[in-house]
Amino acid sequence: MSWASRRETTKIEDLAYCLMGIFGVNMPLLYGEGERAYARLQGEIMKRTYDHSLFAWNYNFPTTAYGSSNRLLERPPQGIGVLAPHPSAFSGCADIIPYTTKTEPYVTTNRGIQIHLRVLRHSLSAKPHTRLAILQCRYRSNLSTAMAIPIKPVYRSRHLESEVEYYRSADEDLVNLEYSLAAESSSQNIYLHEAEPFWQSEPQNLYRCCLHKYGKELGVQFHKALYCQYPIVTSTVTGSIVKQWNYKDNSAIWGDDRRGIRAALYFAKSNGPAFVVVLTLMHLSTKRGYPSMHIYIRTVHEKIEGPKSTVLSQVSLRKVLEEETPFELAQELDEIQTTFPFESRVMTVQVKREIIHEEIVFILDIFFSGVKRSHSESNRTP
Repeated sequence: MSWASRRETTKIEDLAYCLMGIFGVNMPLLYGEGERAYARLQGEIMKRTYDHSLFAWNYNFPTTAYGSSNRLLERPPQGIGVLAPHPSAFSGCADIIPYTTKTEPYVTTNRGIQIHLRVLRHSLSAKPHTRLAILQCRYRSNLSTAMAIPIKPVYRSRHLESEVEYYRSADEDLVNLEYSLAAESSSQNIYLHEAEPFWQSEPQNLYRCCLHKYGKELGVQFHKALYCQYPIVTSTVTGSIVKQWNYKDNSAIWGDDRRGIRAALYFAKSNGPAFVVVLTLMHLSTKRGYPSMHIYIRTVHEKIEGPKSTVLSQVSLRKVLEEETPFELAQELDEIQTTFPFESRVMTVQVKREIIHEEIVFILDIFFSGVKRSHSESNRTP
């Protein structure tokens, strides 16, 4: 690759096609594919070798190596693929050799190149990359250092246990690393973006609370709900910050730019008792960042008479949200539940945290066990 780094061809594709014989690979000639031909050549080489020096190149290729995309003209990419976009990236890399020991196999997947490498984390503010992926190759003339490529994790939900998908940092060359530092790194399976520049607007981390079950078979009706930012600011309840519940899918959505939310959900039976479930979901400064969960239930009326419109007018959820509700900071919880009597039955309110498509979802269920309570127990204040 270093030998071919200064070679010029009339057609872009021939920069790759003319090297097939040198590397002993075959692939279809697709004139018109442009710069993609060089990435395809490297993909064919990967199928035949363990050689990590294929990833050992510097950021010294022409700006047109990725084509003439308008996005390249508008702003620089956030990162690039681990495969070189042009042979000129290997200029000055002739002294790089692989270790003779075979490494674990790597393979191309729909998430990128799956490969087992040592990854070293750093916290240098002057460097845009946050990790160094240590390759199984070195300079022929330098036995005391390891060779690494600067990488940065693809933006993923911070609630997942690990970050395994990376792209190579743009505008950065190979990094020579002392073996003592390389030994401190952990070995793991990661995915490296294969080719092409990488842009991404980091999406907001979202949380969702969904009402799942609430005893419809026993005649309980879910009438209305409101939620607002927590801790509640003075203007929240009286102003327009209180959010309407999404009744289409019975859920509320909020971002992690807030410390948490408080929601009030109103349930009642036709011409019967009513209750409000108040949920407080609050962020804690913990390693994983999962919000804590708290449930508070209060009885609104022992007996409500009249049509639905009359029932709804008797309860103001804005006032419920404004009232001081007990909340104790606790540890991170995957599940929490509480019980109280309702019509001589035991009612259990449960909130369970799940991760669905990288989004934290709190599932709210209300169960009626059917266990009869004594009259004295059912009159206790929850």
